[in-house]
Amino acid sequence: MSGRLLSFLEENRPANIDVDCVWGYLILLVRDEELTIQELMEEYQEFLSGKKCGSQGISFMSNWDGTMRAGVGMNKETCDEDLFLNHWKRVMDQYEENYGY
Repeated sequence: MSGRLLSFLEENRPANIDVDCVWGYLILLVRDEELTIQELMEEYQEFLSGKKCGSQGISFMSNWDGTMRAGVGMNKETCDEDLFLNHWKRVMDQYEENYGY
């Protein structure tokens, strides 16, 4: 993991407040699990294929009603799943364009 990835995720927070709350857990996941951009892309693909991803501590799950939730333990935040996934994909693509893998 690089500090550059964490800084980039922080600098590119979503405008939607609900999505931003869930985005904070994505930043925690990257920091706590020391993910690289490749591993973050794998997490994204895992979510798309199984509607869940994360670690034992930080989880992301689809609610099957167009929303998703993320959090640690009982502390969960909910947001629009499409908005979150679109932002996640856009930020990863921009990072790859700027810095490569």
